[in-house]
Amino acid sequence: MLKKLLKLLNNLIFFQISSKNEVLSHNIKYFERLEGVDLKLVNILKKVSLNYPIAIMANGGKRDLKTQRMLFNAGKTKTMNSKHLTGNAADVSPVINGRININSELDLAYMCGYIKAVADMECVQLTQGCKWKRKSIADNKKNGFLDMYHQELI
Repeated sequence: MLKKLLKLLNNLIFFQISSKNEVLSHNIKYFERLEGVDLKLVNILKKVSLNYPIAIMANGGKRDLKTQRMLFNAGKTKTMNSKHLTGNAADVSPVINGRININSELDLAYMCGYIKAVADMECVQLTQGCKWKRKSIADNKKNGFLDMYHQELI
């Protein structure tokens, strides 16, 4: 039943829903930023955006080498071998009151958990920048590179 409902929702025109359950707009930028990203990941993010109580927005998807190098040199990424280069990663953020919410670690953690749950339901393996290979967000924050926005196909 749930799979049929998710399939039906996936076929509807894509709308983002605010935390007040109002239709914000048909978000063209959402798809533009995911151009070139693997369809498995795009479909997971579409399903999340249709069901998650807070709007989400894609900050980035597939990157070229020049952009990756610029981010690497600025310290915004730790590798030149990113899954963004192959279209197997995307960065997403919660949107609250029309603004990308980068200040609430709790909102980001909830969003990551929801994305992971939807991916698990669809049997799509993901790794996330909030945990990487560590046991917890706190451990990753202390000993690694915390990238709460990053979603990556395994």
